[in-house]
This record gives sequence, C-alpha cells and structure tokens, in this order.
Amino acid sequence: DDAGAVREISRVLAPGGILVASVPAYQFLWGPHDVALHHHRRYAAAQFSRLLKDAGLLVEKQTYLLCSLFPLAATVRLATRGKEVENAAAALPKVPPLANRALIGFQAAELAIARKVSLPFGLTVLTVARKPLPIHVRSRLPAVEERLAVPATAVAAASRSSCESG
Repeated sequence: DDAGAVREISRVLAPGGILVASVPAYQFLWGPHDVALHHHRRYAAAQFSRLLKDAGLLVEKQTYLLCSLFPLAATVRLATRGKEVENAAAALPKVPPLANRALIGFQAAELAIARKVSLPFGLTVLTVARKPLPIHVRSRLPAVEERLAVPATAVAAASRSSCESG
C-alpha cells in the first residue's frame, strides 16, 4: 500500500521536515532484479510526485538518476523479457576496475547536472519533498523558509545511496 505508506511518512514527518526518497523508475523495466530487491512497483516521476502530493507533501526537487545507464539497462531488460528465472537475483555484474572508475565518473557528472536541472529519464526517481509548515507559523516566521532550504548534501547523499543499493 504505497499510498498508505506515504501518508504515514507525511503524518510522522515534522512540519518543515524533509523527505528524500529514491524509487525505481518505469514499470516497463520490471524484472528479476526488482523481485530480488523486494520492489513492488516502479514509478514514473509524475506518478511518484502525485503520490507524495496526495499525502500533503510539497515536491521541491525531482529528477531521474542513472540516466547514462538507462539505454543499456532498458535494452537488456527488454531483450531478456520472458526469460526470467524462478530464483531471481539482483543483477550486479562484475565490472573491471577501469570500467568501474569510468562509471563512477559518469555518475558524478550526471549528479552535477541533476543538481541544476532535472534529468528527463533514468533508472531511478529521486525526489526531495517537504511537509509544509502550518500557515500560522509561516506568516509569523518569514525567515524560516530560508533556514529550511533543502541542503545540496541531501540530494548527493540520496544519489549515493541509490547507486549503492542498485
């Protein structure tokens, strides 16, 4: 019950509190990797944004991540559709050290771009949302919005976590 889970997150989040969420992107990419990681669905950015907004959260930043890996991953996922094995396992192939460093470099460059503009597609949806402050608090404390700005480190930390967890 993703809607129920997000409503509960919104309920327990302090007013002005920040939620940083990373979810797998695009249901058409569903495969054994998702089963192995206990996913229940994949989301388009707009779909996940609507889920958060319906729970009363304000989406402040949303972008796809792993954009550079999307064409390869989508090709493999679509080419192997219907050939799924019963004992699904996370697809974490061995990567030679030089290729791994190059991929990490791509990820760092992509993250720098994603901090400035939202990427149009990717394997993951990263969203930063906030629980609004009550109106009576906002009207008395105009400087609070500046103090509650989303730190860039929150986006970077969420991106690292997304990359590390697959």
